[in-house]
Amino acid sequence: MKRVRFLLAALVLISTEAAWAGESAGQAGAFLRMGVGARAMGLGAGLTGLTDDGATGYYNPAALPFLSSPQLTFSLAILPLDRHLNYIGFATRLHPKSKHTSSPSGMEAGIALGWINAGVSNIDLRDFNGKPLGSCSNSEHAFYFSFALKPQSWASIGFSAKILYNRFPKLAEEEKAVTAKGFGLDFGIFINPRINSFWRQLTVGCVVQDVKSKYTWNTEKLWEKGTSTVNSFPQIWRFGVAYRLSNGPLLVLDLHHNQHQGWKVHGGAEYLYHRLLVGRVGYNQDRLVFGLGFRFSIWKYDAQLDYAYDANPITPSAEQYITWKIEF
Repeated sequence: MKRVRFLLAALVLISTEAAWAGESAGQAGAFLRMGVGARAMGLGAGLTGLTDDGATGYYNPAALPFLSSPQLTFSLAILPLDRHLNYIGFATRLHPKSKHTSSPSGMEAGIALGWINAGVSNIDLRDFNGKPLGSCSNSEHAFYFSFALKPQSWASIGFSAKILYNRFPKLAEEEKAVTAKGFGLDFGIFINPRINSFWRQLTVGCVVQDVKSKYTWNTEKLWEKGTSTVNSFPQIWRFGVAYRLSNGPLLVLDLHHNQHQGWKVHGGAEYLYHRLLVGRVGYNQDRLVFGLGFRFSIWKYDAQLDYAYDANPITPSAEQYITWKIEF
């Protein structure tokens, strides 16, 4: 019976990874490579070289000391194929103060905390004769902590540590859950030349993502002798630049390298109209994406509501993203 359960679990795992195949070719940890936040998705997920966003800890932890204000971000994605992707994050820079004055003293830094949740629901379960066994769902989680230091006024370095968790209910004996745990690291650098007024508008970033990231599955409830299965995440390199034209749009360009898929291009442009409305257009791998934003005040704080639309040709319907951000 355990062998049957093991085979069933293996088939469910394969089908779940296939649901995210458009973003990762079915490789483990696909939800971490989709991107988070409607603003970022409206710019083609090209935020490696940009700093003024609440999801900076996800895209490039090294950019945290360059944030202008603390930011709290809530984001959700409306996805086809019974998938979901949610994100909550907080990011801020840190200003060491002198003991005798209120002036900044010492090296500036930045921190971020975040939670990314993704999953697939309504997974149809059947035995090897085609008899329905009900349905189950899958949920994946990444809890991360990011920290960065700014040793120079024009450069910073940072990292993110991620705790990973994956859960499938009803797959083990007595319909118990099968789970996986893991850990991973991201490392980044961020540069803002600031040589003159022209170079001050240029920012450059580089990130290596998912260093040693992997899932270790506890399959002892499935296999008679008890064992574990390891699924390693592909390592990703991202290089990005951003430039804000004087009284004009913001331009971003990213190059992403997946060790199993090669290079992909991401980029976009953002235009702010009367400091109130934001329009975005982006290029995500092989297709155009679009986004809108609306700035307003709430509880005396600046807030922003963003939306992005991605007509992904691989999925049966479009992918949509909604994000609410508040600055303190």
